[in-house]
Amino acid sequence: MINQLNLEREFNVTPATLFKAIQDGVLFISCGFDEDTMKLDFRVGGKYWYLYQKGKGVEGEFLEIVQDKKVVFTWSEMNTKVTIMIEPKGHSSVLKLTHELIPDAYWHARFKGGWTYGFDHLTKKLNR
Repeated sequence: MINQLNLEREFNVTPATLFKAIQDGVLFISCGFDEDTMKLDFRVGGKYWYLYQKGKGVEGEFLEIVQDKKVVFTWSEMNTKVTIMIEPKGHSSVLKLTHELIPDAYWHARFKGGWTYGFDHLTKKLNR
C-alpha cells in the first residue's frame, strides 16, 4: 500500500535500551536531524521539534507511549502519523515502524529513505 510504509529491524539490545534511545531522540538524530536544535517533551501530548541539517524543520506530538513497547506520534511533513512497536526477540529487540497517511509515491520513497538511513545509524550507535 503506497500510503503506508512498514519497516522492521532487529537491534542487538533489550527493549528497554531501544525504547530509551527513542525517548532520548536518538532515532530522530540518526535520521539526520541537528541534535543542537532538538526540543523534545517525551510524554503523551508532548511535542517535539528538530531542524534538518539542511535547515528545514519537522515537528509533531506524541499521541501514545507505552514504556518499552510503543510510541505513536504525528509528523508535520504531509500531516502523517508514525507508530513504533518494540518487541523482544531473545536477547535482542525488533523495532517495527509504520508511517501512515503518506500522500503519494514521492513522499513514500522519501520517508522510506529517511527511516532506513535512521535505522542504519541507530544500529551503529547502539552497537558501540
